[in-house]
Amino acid sequence: MKKIFLFLIFAFFNSILFAQNSGVNGFIRSSTGEKLAYANIYVQNTSNGTVSNQEGKYEFKLPAGKYNLVFQYLGYLAVVKTIEIKDDFQRLDIVLEQQALVLPELVFGGGKEDPAYTIMRKAIAKSKFHLMQIQSYDARIYVKGSGRIVEVPWLLRKKLKEEGIDSNNVFMTESVADLHFEQPNTYREKVIAIRSTGKDNENSSPNGYIYSSFYSPEVVESISPLSPKSFAYYKFHYEGSFLDQGVEINKIKVIPRVRGEGVFEGFIYIIEDKWSIHSLNLTTVKMGFNFNMKQIYAAVEAKIAWMPVSHRFEVNGSFYGFKVEYNYVATAGNYKIVLNPSLVDDIKIIDENVEKERAKKISPLKFDKKENTEEELGKILSEKKELTRKDMKKMVREMEKLEEKERAEKKPDSVDIVSNRSIKIDSLARKKTIDFWNETRPVPLTAQEIKSEIRADSLKIVDAVKNKEKQEKDSLGNKKKKESDSDFFDILGNKSWKMGKKTATYLEYQSPITSPTYNTVEGFAFNFGLGLRGSNSQKIENLKNDSTQKIKPEIAYKSWNLMALGRYSFARNVLIGKMTFDYNFGKNRNFVFEGGRFVEQINPEKPISNFVNSITTLFLEQNWLKLYEKDYVLAAYQQKFSDAWNGEISLQFANRKSLTNHSTYRIVERANVAFTPNEPVNASLNPTAFDPHNALTFALKAEYKPFLKYRISNQRKIMIEDSSPIFSFNYRKGIEGIADSKTDFDLIEIGMKHSLKVGRRGVWSFSTKLGAFLNKNVLYFPDFKHFDGNRTPIQTSHDKFRLLDYYQYSTADQYAQILTNYQFRKLLLTQFTALRFMGFKENIFVNYLASPQSKNYMEVGYGFDGILEILRLEAIASFQDGKYLDYGFRIGIVKSFGGINF
Repeated sequence: MKKIFLFLIFAFFNSILFAQNSGVNGFIRSSTGEKLAYANIYVQNTSNGTVSNQEGKYEFKLPAGKYNLVFQYLGYLAVVKTIEIKDDFQRLDIVLEQQALVLPELVFGGGKEDPAYTIMRKAIAKSKFHLMQIQSYDARIYVKGSGRIVEVPWLLRKKLKEEGIDSNNVFMTESVADLHFEQPNTYREKVIAIRSTGKDNENSSPNGYIYSSFYSPEVVESISPLSPKSFAYYKFHYEGSFLDQGVEINKIKVIPRVRGEGVFEGFIYIIEDKWSIHSLNLTTVKMGFNFNMKQIYAAVEAKIAWMPVSHRFEVNGSFYGFKVEYNYVATAGNYKIVLNPSLVDDIKIIDENVEKERAKKISPLKFDKKENTEEELGKILSEKKELTRKDMKKMVREMEKLEEKERAEKKPDSVDIVSNRSIKIDSLARKKTIDFWNETRPVPLTAQEIKSEIRADSLKIVDAVKNKEKQEKDSLGNKKKKESDSDFFDILGNKSWKMGKKTATYLEYQSPITSPTYNTVEGFAFNFGLGLRGSNSQKIENLKNDSTQKIKPEIAYKSWNLMALGRYSFARNVLIGKMTFDYNFGKNRNFVFEGGRFVEQINPEKPISNFVNSITTLFLEQNWLKLYEKDYVLAAYQQKFSDAWNGEISLQFANRKSLTNHSTYRIVERANVAFTPNEPVNASLNPTAFDPHNALTFALKAEYKPFLKYRISNQRKIMIEDSSPIFSFNYRKGIEGIADSKTDFDLIEIGMKHSLKVGRRGVWSFSTKLGAFLNKNVLYFPDFKHFDGNRTPIQTSHDKFRLLDYYQYSTADQYAQILTNYQFRKLLLTQFTALRFMGFKENIFVNYLASPQSKNYMEVGYGFDGILEILRLEAIASFQDGKYLDYGFRIGIVKSFGGINF
């Protein structure tokens, strides 16, 4: 091991000695001697540059020539040095003086508006101009990240230390990529080199910020200070101004009106008259992690456009006792920019709120046509050197309309695309040598990062040696356990066996111990199953790898699943079962055939989970689950016609019969509490039990999402959740006379559900359903319309009632149901900033049910989300006809836990 380390150290430093040997290097310090980490260094009037490392050390590789180098650091005066590079590295240490801000006397106070507001109004008015000014660009992006685990739970410290993980170890990752951008939202990234000395945390990755623009209304789901809505989220304070290479820069303090997720705080620096970003130093919170980002912009393309050339990110946070920190530095250089020809000329912005007299002298912007060409809009801009903020918004809207029209004509499908991002990793990206990295890396490694790099490379060699030894032992006689071999204990859990190496067919086994349940009808019961599943995935893979076929036909993915499921009830001493055949024959089409004898909840939507009912029955003596038995056959066809449309039709014939309780066992016996019969109490039907009968029912379901939006990732179109409301239509019919079917009814229902952002980061979700029985000549209690009630302490979804009885108000008449929830960013407990930063949310919800028997049933409640990341606490009160009825508390499960879906 020692020899390996010595070899790697020798190889590493030898590669450094023979790397490119011309340029400039040194340290960047403040006037007090402090090393300035991540200072920006670039060739004046270009985007070619680098940054210093955490130790203030920099190294800028340059070919021979004369250069004007700019040394820049936020809060310090920029320094320009002229240097002539020959055939070696020249040492140039830099000292930067702190920036002195100029604050004009009496600029605000005495009732005057803070000057920050007029600066920000102008910057906001022109933000879309700057965003659209860049038609496309190419850039070389270098990202280096280093992180470490600062603190671990004490129970795991010894184990993690044995694995070589402690607070002294730094995990490093770095990459080099070529980025191509096209308006309005296309990013194509080609990674040409990547290496890592540990596993990076995707939650801490800065790429979302690097490949976003603060000129956009939102940056990674946080409101940009330059958003048109920013004054609803931020206050601003003018800190003063300074000169940077002859350009006046305004320093603006960004103050969120409510701190927490979704907003930034810190400083943004705005260029006077141009009203573009010079630099920024902002912090936000995301998923419990604190993100601090510093960006510096530089003038490129004849000083017309300013683009970010360096990024610094500091990320820290904790989860489940682990405390971690990450530091990222990114440089963007070698910009090749194509400007929008209509937006080359700079426009002065006049703030009507402050410059009232000057605004009056400017003739209002008028468009002679409803639709203007790009040349016509460019001509208007070139003629009008000044625009009010109002006119600037008009101009931007016209240009957006023009761009949308052009996109729709070229690519009709692109109108609904919110973002289009792709990443391609070169096949040799992970095989780059140390020489390559020393030549390419713009930011020198720190001593700790060098140590981490050597350690990671040594571990790779050690692992390779161990693997080789293991393979040699195996070849000498150690037999490997085949995949098809199984231990006795394998059958205790669910198991899947592949039927052959050249097939995609599997034998599936469902173990009885994975699905135990208890209810008063069956007592203890369990399911067990055996089945086969398969697909044509192997055929598709073989076709892809077949080099003899130049033109390869498209084959739709198809799959099938055949499962025999048995269920044994101990209290009834009965074994029942069903067979299901599910065939997906491609293009989002699915056929299901099912039949057998099985038990079902009276409400086919299954509002009570078997797990929750088992707990409440055994420990609370509350048996809410109500079952009946059916001998049945079912055929169903499902098709997704498009992302917007999907539908299902089904036909079921069943012989149905009521069941009674067979068990009174419980673990905890409560005084004055008794099990209820397996016959729900209903306000309009008594009794609800029914005689055995045949029922033939037909069902039709359809859903429509008219306003869907998408994002494209690696050429895959991904639907954005909640981008459109969902409209639903359901029709159910009981068919009388065929095969002695006794049912005769028609139920029709329409619905709508949606979730959208409202106000200052609030989220409003609602679901409404309206329905009526057009015909109710003959129907039984399972045919009624049942509602998603809840009488257990556990709440499994926002989209259901909290205190409503499962069957009391089930109806064979008309009904209306409204469920609505509003999630606040700041309400009661979230007034405390620390709780908001921890991701807690507060909700107010109102649920309403109208039917002839429900008496205007209503629930009003309060919910607190985010406890231990998976729990939600709720307090609810219910009312009928405006009069108080009941109250209760619920524990919500936000996610699945331990593999159990609640």
